[in-house]
Amino acid sequence: MRIIQVTRRLNMKNNIKVRQKQASAKTVLFFICYTVLVFHSMLKTVNFLGPIIFGRFTYHLALLLLGFLSLASVSKLQKGKIALFFFVTLFITIACIIAKDLFLAVIWLTILAAKSLNINKLIKYDILIKSIGLIIVFLSFILGITSTETLLIRDGTVRQTLGFGNPNELSSHILSIYIDYLFLNRNNDKLAIKTALAIILSLFIYFVAGSRTQIIGIIIALVLLTKKKQKEKALSRVKILMTSCLFAVLTGISFFATVTYVATPNRLEWLNELLSGRLWLAARAYKTYGIGFVGNVRVTKDMLDYPIDNAYMYFLVIYGIIPLIALGIFIGKYAKYLLETKNSEILLALTIYMLLGMSETELFRPIYNTYFIPSSNMLLNEKGN
Repeated sequence: MRIIQVTRRLNMKNNIKVRQKQASAKTVLFFICYTVLVFHSMLKTVNFLGPIIFGRFTYHLALLLLGFLSLASVSKLQKGKIALFFFVTLFITIACIIAKDLFLAVIWLTILAAKSLNINKLIKYDILIKSIGLIIVFLSFILGITSTETLLIRDGTVRQTLGFGNPNELSSHILSIYIDYLFLNRNNDKLAIKTALAIILSLFIYFVAGSRTQIIGIIIALVLLTKKKQKEKALSRVKILMTSCLFAVLTGISFFATVTYVATPNRLEWLNELLSGRLWLAARAYKTYGIGFVGNVRVTKDMLDYPIDNAYMYFLVIYGIIPLIALGIFIGKYAKYLLETKNSEILLALTIYMLLGMSETELFRPIYNTYFIPSSNMLLNEKGN
């Protein structure tokens, strides 16, 4: 009997070691894929390095590997839930094919592939890889091997890209790193350092890139993410309801403002000027292409003459009504989950990006907003970490 018990214990230990090695290998593979996604966006203007090493082939290969990781994450679930994930994936695939845009697929695969990934480890790596990306682009810009130039726009104001595709892209990466920094230091009281850093970054963005939205984002982040952690008892049902409905509220405001501007532009011209012409862009796209139920056969991302900078109108015009509703339900449930599992800091970070989605689509993507990724714990029935 003792020999049998010892054998069982040894087998259990060996199984645990095997599982730990498998989990470690999956984590490494995920970070490799995530690096490719980030560098594909950040280094696309760097001659040779971006288009060749982190070009479309590498990007799609990373998505394929994320697909395999997603299958591994879902394969151990019950058959009913596997079937549900299959139909959701099929629906997302159809929507992406019609829209000719991989935005939804990237979100879905990244989330599923991140099963059991520790959020702090993810955010630390996000800061590291984006900081490296910034340094590479800055050095390439100094050496003259980037394909971008200084932009002269907005009342003749000079806006520098420093090697990125546009000034807002530069500012968005800086904002993303700052939010990550605040998140990692959420449990300490370094208010003076956080405030000084916010001032320095805001001044840099203002005088170099001239991006007002990202400066507002830094201020909001400083206010929301420097508060002491709220206790579960303080989270009332009203706050939960307001947070879970934020996506729907912002979508409604965006749509109402767009439709109103189409009908009577003069009434909301002040808002259009405040948003640097973004309302006009959304109204123009809505009036020209309309909206569909799933995707929009009249327009794709590459067909747009002008960008739609409002994330909610972009999603509605490109992907349609049903995907937008589905995304809203998902975010609402995710918000409730984060509150119930006492992960309010993740929710606050996500809230910042949702607010900034009123004037930026970049900030609604996983390569900027990493705080969608922990929703894998909710989808795959795991406790938050």
